[in-house]
Amino acid sequence: MIPLPTKYEKDIRSRINSLDTLVIIDNIKIATRSLHLTNEDTNEKEFYVDRDLSVNSIKQSVDFEKRSFKIGNVTIQISNYKINGSRFSDLFLDKSLVNRKVDIYQMTKSATSVSDCLQLFSGKVRRYSIDERSVSFTVEDSTQEKLHKDLPNSRLPDEEQILEKYRNK
Repeated sequence: MIPLPTKYEKDIRSRINSLDTLVIIDNIKIATRSLHLTNEDTNEKEFYVDRDLSVNSIKQSVDFEKRSFKIGNVTIQISNYKINGSRFSDLFLDKSLVNRKVDIYQMTKSATSVSDCLQLFSGKVRRYSIDERSVSFTVEDSTQEKLHKDLPNSRLPDEEQILEKYRNK
């Protein structure tokens, strides 16, 4: 069972639920509505901007019989229309967001910090596209990095009982 933050668990058991989605991309904070949350490290309020955030379903599959899996991925779409004279894409004009960390949370009404929210996904930006209407991110989880193993992980010794063509290989 996934441990739920106390406030989150209490809120989802109540009769009226209001859920918001939060996305943090390399310290850029976006939400399904504008809001302020407290940073627990600095005790300062952090602003999450409403940019018409859309997060599609998170997909991941495992086939135990074939011993294969598909890397979990999610697509995030954010409005790029000008607000107060600037576009969302202006935040990262001077840097690429590929391989930047992305965290996706679900927030309930009584959350005051990110630790009160349920983390749904953590991954890295694999690619993104920009036009004047929207910015679309494809984010993959880090399964590939964690499960990757360089092979071979050992070599046969150079001993007489091993055929010469297989020694040190």
